[in-house]
Amino acid sequence: MNALARPTEIAAQVVPMTVEALRLLDEQGFFDNDYNKHELIDGTLVMTPPPGGNHRFTERRSNLAFVKALLVANLEKAFAVQTGGAFQIGDKTLLGPDLIVLKETNAPTNPEASDVIVMVEIAWSSRERDLKIKAELYAGAGIQDYWVLDVPAKTVIVHRNPQEGIYQSVQAYCAPESISSLREPSLQLIVDDLF
Repeated sequence: MNALARPTEIAAQVVPMTVEALRLLDEQGFFDNDYNKHELIDGTLVMTPPPGGNHRFTERRSNLAFVKALLVANLEKAFAVQTGGAFQIGDKTLLGPDLIVLKETNAPTNPEASDVIVMVEIAWSSRERDLKIKAELYAGAGIQDYWVLDVPAKTVIVHRNPQEGIYQSVQAYCAPESISSLREPSLQLIVDDLF
């Protein structure tokens, strides 16, 4: 009786990808029925499940809070709040921040670091990635004001002063505190309004 031979294990390979290749796949409908979030980090495609109810609720609340803050500061013509967009860093990184406050333009453009007033990630299950990997990427890209909304703790962790891929200032804010944007100090938000 012949025993079945165990097949030789085939090593998994990481296929490098560029932002251009990812965009081509998207345009060709590769992700049409895939509801996962797709990000490209240093040439590696990272797929995460779609946001849950707590994440979506915080996204709606924070979007509304930023829009109201722009109106109160009379800045609605100078800046816009973008959700569900992309932020490209070089040829091999394309992130999907949860919310960006950026300079208003009259034409569709891909935002650059100089356009960003505040970059926001909502951390529910992604806290470690948002505080480590994404913080390094945003700091390396020159994002001056990066906020992580820690949903379970109802805390905003504000990253500022990026130098050589590391934020030199990281400070946590809780209720009833308020936070002002670094680049536009009249844009002020109350922590409670974000959650």
